[in-house]
Amino acid sequence: MVPVLGMIQRKGKIILKVLEKASGKEIKPYIKSKIASGSTIITDGFGGYYGLNDHFENHIILNHKQNKRSINQYNTSTLEGFWTLVKRSLFGQYHKISKNHLQEYLNELAFKYNYRKTNMFKLLLNNLLEPKYAFS
Repeated sequence: MVPVLGMIQRKGKIILKVLEKASGKEIKPYIKSKIASGSTIITDGFGGYYGLNDHFENHIILNHKQNKRSINQYNTSTLEGFWTLVKRSLFGQYHKISKNHLQEYLNELAFKYNYRKTNMFKLLLNNLLEPKYAFS
């Protein structure tokens, strides 16, 4: 099993990161680089997230082992639903993926999710017509 970190902004985009090891030493710097310190973050009960409350305004822990799936308006349902889409893609569409290419497959799935309400053809045309390099 290859550990993967997933982060999603409420009504926003998802970011996925393949990890070498599921540890706080690897996870916390990445989270801190992607999320503003004034944010409220919601995590499950994994120990690698311990200490994030020192950096973020609010850290809510939903420990699934203790059957805590939501607290008030906070939950992890959107991200958990996305993991279901990932699993279906890996087993139903791609079948077999090496660890070397896993990040690219996850990037594709995140892109499709993040732009699911966008006209993809129009997005493609805009990206093709946008000048990438300035020649002088």
